[in-house]
Amino acid sequence: MAISRASAAGLAVAATVFACVPAAAASPEVIHIPATQTTCFPKHICFYRDAGFLGGGIAVRAGFDLNNLAGSLDMDNQMTSWRNASTERYCWHPDPHFAGLARVMRAESEVALVAADENDIASAMSSC
Repeated sequence: MAISRASAAGLAVAATVFACVPAAAASPEVIHIPATQTTCFPKHICFYRDAGFLGGGIAVRAGFDLNNLAGSLDMDNQMTSWRNASTERYCWHPDPHFAGLARVMRAESEVALVAADENDIASAMSSC
């Protein structure tokens, strides 16, 4: 069976997207964002390591909470900027298991540089 050039290009893009999903992740709701990508996927909440949505990070599909950003996610105490590209309000927490004072990320909003006292302290995220 012959594959058209457009179909082959689509397969290449699909393969790239699947390659971003970490093998150790519990589900495909979490996608690793490469350091060269500054956009967030629609209906996802994205955490970035550096200011201005740089440095790579993770994208979490709306409707999915993460009680610990450590381990294979490698984002515990790493977030410096974020985007909420969903229609839901989310919160990030400074301690695992949703502990500590929750910080609100309004629907369809972003922060290119969190406050100095909030930099690199996110350890969990949840709908709120």
